[in-house]
Amino acid sequence: MLFAVNSIAAPKFAALSRLGEQEALRKTALQATRLVLGLALIPFALVQLGVSRRC
Repeated sequence: MLFAVNSIAAPKFAALSRLGEQEALRKTALQATRLVLGLALIPFALVQLGVSRRC
C-alpha cells in the first residue's frame, strides 16, 4: 500500500520541488500522508474489532 502511493507521489514530489512549487508540494505531501494513514487505519480497526470480540 505504501509502495503504491509512493510510486505515484514521488515523481509528483520531484516535479513540484524542481519547479519551486512549495505550497503545492506541501499539499501533495499532506494528501499522500492522509491517504496512507486512512488506508492503514481500515485493517487496523478490523483487527482491533476482531481481537476485542474474542476476549
